[in-house]
Amino acid sequence: MEVDVEKYAKTAVIKLSGRLDVNTSPDLRKAVFRLYNRGKYQSITIDFSEVSFIDTSGLATLLEILVAAKERSAQLTLSNLSDKL
Repeated sequence: MEVDVEKYAKTAVIKLSGRLDVNTSPDLRKAVFRLYNRGKYQSITIDFSEVSFIDTSGLATLLEILVAAKERSAQLTLSNLSDKL
């Protein structure tokens, strides 16, 4: 899986491609928490347009990211989810 981060003023967009699974979900977690720890980004969007598969560890990572967003009063948006996902 590839994780590309586009940064704007107080918003970041993370574009994923490939599979979000037990082997790759730590990469997403690391990218998101790096943005949160910088404290500059109040809104993070994760773009799933190029993601072909998500397993339960990927879902657990998304829930962990959501909890962290709520703790920081930040906004998390999941975009371009296909019917398959």
